[in-house]
Amino acid sequence: MFAQPAPACVRPLPTATIRGGVTLDGAQRPTDPERRGWSDYVGGSWGDLEEVFLHPGESVVQVSGKYRLYLRRLLFTTDRGRHFSFGKDTGTSFNAAPLHPRTVLRYLSGRSRGLINALGFHWDTYPRH
Repeated sequence: MFAQPAPACVRPLPTATIRGGVTLDGAQRPTDPERRGWSDYVGGSWGDLEEVFLHPGESVVQVSGKYRLYLRRLLFTTDRGRHFSFGKDTGTSFNAAPLHPRTVLRYLSGRSRGLINALGFHWDTYPRH
């Protein structure tokens, strides 16, 4: 099981690190906006390591992807129309978006047994910058 620490949910975080190939193998993100500390890396060590940067004031408003036993693909969409895609386009599709207007992705939680096999999306109001 993994979850982002509570203090990091208070402010927007500008970056995340994701490792993927055929499956999404792992993820890590800073515990503060200045990137002074990083969360524990979760997942396996296969695939390419990529870092994503959000612009100041930018937030994720939709996440879609594919799964089959493990997470295969993630596509993050921001409120500025940018898209970040990881993994391969194979498996059963899913889509996650907030139920209420003016809410954005604040943190992720999930489970990993070498590869990410469960993922939860937690939405809340726009962060104060």
